Amino acid sequence: MASKSYLILGTVLLLSAMVLQYKSDTQLANNHSSWMLKYNKQYYSVLEQEYRRQVFEQNVKFIEETNQKQNDFVLEINEHADLTSEEFSIQYLHYDHQFSNEQTTKQQIKENNLNQEINWSKYAGGVKNQGQCASYIFQTLDLLDANNKIINNNYNQLSQQDLIDCSGSYGNKGCQGGFVSNTLNYVKDKGLAYEKDYPTTSTSGICKNVQRSFHISNYITISNCEDLIKALTNSTVTVAVDASSWQFYKSGILTQCGTSLNHGALLIGIKNDGVWTLKNTWGSSWGEQGFIRLGAGNTCGLCKYGLQQVF
Repeated sequence: MASKSYLILGTVLLLSAMVLQYKSDTQLANNHSSWMLKYNKQYYSVLEQEYRRQVFEQNVKFIEETNQKQNDFVLEINEHADLTSEEFSIQYLHYDHQFSNEQTTKQQIKENNLNQEINWSKYAGGVKNQGQCASYIFQTLDLLDANNKIINNNYNQLSQQDLIDCSGSYGNKGCQGGFVSNTLNYVKDKGLAYEKDYPTTSTSGICKNVQRSFHISNYITISNCEDLIKALTNSTVTVAVDASSWQFYKSGILTQCGTSLNHGALLIGIKNDGVWTLKNTWGSSWGEQGFIRLGAGNTCGLCKYGLQQVF
């Protein structure tokens, strides 16, 4: 009699688990459909949609499990939720950096008070979305636009299209990839047009002969946290980071990441407790309205390679 009762109980529990799993799977499928509508996602075939749904569901589970832990940051289901980490890396994390022909110029970094909070956010400007374009262009523009405001009180927007069309002779390949250092060398030698003189288009084009009124005299490289803070007291700094763990970042202080440099962002501030604030290039719907906070020190490798222009 007892064994029969256990059998019935076991059957009921199994059926209940199956019902709950069915509801969970159905809910995830419905969530994916809603998510597709929200982000206007379209797939080429039924097979691709099924594959993306499975990736989406795996990412949702990862996000939920991570958020259940006692972390200082929160993840969310964002527009990247149907990409595996490998696919995300291929699409967004193709940062190029080079160290040859560059020298860190420590004597050009002014010695300022390092015990004060630094915040250049009001000069950072609107958050751009690099899409399928390499980040070096947006990094360079964010750096120069912000520091032109800080140092020269000049709020005229610089030309993105000038960099895409005209810096190829310095080793860049438009949206396909390039180096921030190459781009700064181009600006140092040739100057840079303002947006009003060289408007942005949707594609790469032939380099135009226009007035290039903006100039820099040089730039410095930075390779440790102490010099990075010193440089930041003067103006913003573009830095290389490991953004492999940034895919689903929503808010808070991210502390869990590697140090293999694969992305670039604009460093705009540091708190008294050492927490960094950076401006990203994945649109304002990502993270904290396009920004991210990182834990103190060399978190995500941000102290390993930085660049700052000299006017």
